[in-house]
Amino acid sequence: MNDKKLKYGKNDTLNVLIVTYNDRAYNLRNVLMEPTEFVRYVISHQITKPLNQSTKNVIEDIKKREDVIYSTISSKGVAKNRNNALQYVTDGIALCSDDDVTYFPDTFINIMNSFKNNPDADIITFKILKPDGKDFKRYPSRKIRHNLKSITATGTVEMAFRVKKIKEKNLKFDEKFGPGSDIYPLGEDFIFIADSIKNNLRCYFLPIPILIHPPVSSGDKLDANTIFSRGAVFARTYGKWSYILDFLFAVKKYPLYRRELSFFKYFVLMIRGSKNYFKKLYDK
Repeated sequence: MNDKKLKYGKNDTLNVLIVTYNDRAYNLRNVLMEPTEFVRYVISHQITKPLNQSTKNVIEDIKKREDVIYSTISSKGVAKNRNNALQYVTDGIALCSDDDVTYFPDTFINIMNSFKNNPDADIITFKILKPDGKDFKRYPSRKIRHNLKSITATGTVEMAFRVKKIKEKNLKFDEKFGPGSDIYPLGEDFIFIADSIKNNLRCYFLPIPILIHPPVSSGDKLDANTIFSRGAVFARTYGKWSYILDFLFAVKKYPLYRRELSFFKYFVLMIRGSKNYFKKLYDK
């Protein structure tokens, strides 16, 4: 861990919480921007094997910056990584980040202004773009207040939040879910926002682009474990209503998987995921 103490505790501080994994940390040289007075970076680095020398060099350079806290953990799972980063902030605004994003020059000031202009907002999600400049996915054309339906396709790197509000509700990323989890390898982002809404936090979407991201998403995979895990995510979020949502989701996604899977197989995999989550929950 890094023992450097940054000046937190000010509402006008933007804390960029970056998670990275092994030699992917080499990419951090493209994520961190020129030092800005109101921006601080918290980097959580999961290390499970020896690093390349080029990666070590990048890390050493980054650790010299006064606006950076660098921390390491040895366990797997992106949710654990995000929770580790989250423990280093106590106030201000936090922006969730990865090691494969590219921010715009005005991103950070736009985020801070968004919270100033929306003082009742606890969480704000934004737009992200593909490298060709097109929207990463379909977004609303105007500001909306999120509910448990509107957040279904929301990703972590789209999200910023008031740290105090998250801490007051003791909210964290569910470590049973998300890439790297041994149980359900997706959904930690969706669950985090859903938990926030259930705890009466105000969550909004603003149609402001904040970054460029490669066009990939673990939730769009058609392997059995991903479909199974989607059912578990619905069970975690919606309880017994998940069985109905499993059916509706299987119907909605049918044009995407019909060439590879039957509707029945897809739906059954989701049902099994929901049942598996409930079994683990009730067996505790």
